[in-house]
Amino acid sequence: EPNQVQPASISAFVGGFDLAAAQSVTGISVKYQVLDQLMLLVDKSLLIADEVGTDTRYRLLETMRQYALEKLGESGEAGEIRDRHRSHYAKVARGLDAPPGSDQERRLSSAESELDNLRAAFGWCVDNEEIDEALALASALQPLCYSRSHWREGNGWFEWALNQNDGRASSVVETSALADKAVLEMFSDAGAGYE
Repeated sequence: EPNQVQPASISAFVGGFDLAAAQSVTGISVKYQVLDQLMLLVDKSLLIADEVGTDTRYRLLETMRQYALEKLGESGEAGEIRDRHRSHYAKVARGLDAPPGSDQERRLSSAESELDNLRAAFGWCVDNEEIDEALALASALQPLCYSRSHWREGNGWFEWALNQNDGRASSVVETSALADKAVLEMFSDAGAGYE
């Protein structure tokens, strides 16, 4: 139903999500409608609301999420929902590409709390052989990978996307990915003794 947050429409999230992500992925443009719908799901014990500092994160119980994923697959909307999920988290990742400033640590912490969703977004790129998007996501996440010691994972993302690239990625994205991968490998080599 339009303007309804169903468990199936939020089953693409892994490890929790916030209100902005729910709004983006469900496609409901009015924030308070999304919040009202999430609170109804919380009241029905279909969704858990966790207070994290001053923020609220929501999550489906894993058994409910698996059931909701099945329903999403049957709905015919899985591709659209997963595309919106990937787009939302690609935007989150691009926020790390901004010039370092006083809020860089906050942006890194926020991205790290979304790591499971970022992995799922990358996985959707892999499933659909979206090489450009996969390389761009890996590049955008490079600051998180090197500052939070996710070197192997970050290098793995670059390796997969670069190995799959047979000219499908734009030269700008590919060049940027190669440079970002080289920097990440340098950090990986320097920090290998600390892993």
